Amino acid sequence: NTAVALARRRIPTQFIGRFSDDAFGTSLRLHLARSGSGKALAVRTPDPSTMAVVSLDADQKAAYTFYWDGTTNAGWQPSELPQLPDERRQH
Repeated sequence: NTAVALARRRIPTQFIGRFSDDAFGTSLRLHLARSGSGKALAVRTPDPSTMAVVSLDADQKAAYTFYWDGTTNAGWQPSELPQLPDERRQH
């Protein structure tokens, strides 16, 4: 994750994303906190964590299944996004 990598280099960083209240979301929040990244723009939600599952066939070729519908990444609401300055007003 970019926020973790930047924070570990002591570059001030804020993570923007949605964290589930499930075990995966709790683990991700802890990982982010330990990195030193800010979480002021992060949103907590009861939605389940988005998942990617990897399986290997007999030849060790990877296949990926993504679970997206109804999850943290798919559930963004306009009210959860930060208000950004209108560039037109600054010129």
